[in-house]
Amino acid sequence: MTGLKAILVTLGIVFAGLSMAAIVLTIAWLIGNYGVDRLLQIVSVLVGVAGFLFTLLFQFRRRG
Repeated sequence: MTGLKAILVTLGIVFAGLSMAAIVLTIAWLIGNYGVDRLLQIVSVLVGVAGFLFTLLFQFRRRG
């Protein structure tokens, strides 16, 4: 069971690293194609959606 846990943790770390690389490349592409003002609009929408989802997650977690 510890071997499986170690593999899952390693896969989680690799996935997080690849996700961060994809986010950085997406931000660079957005700056290159749309400019900083469009990037700020997109980021603000994403932060708002993420905040809303985290609020829902914590709300349901407290009840459960």
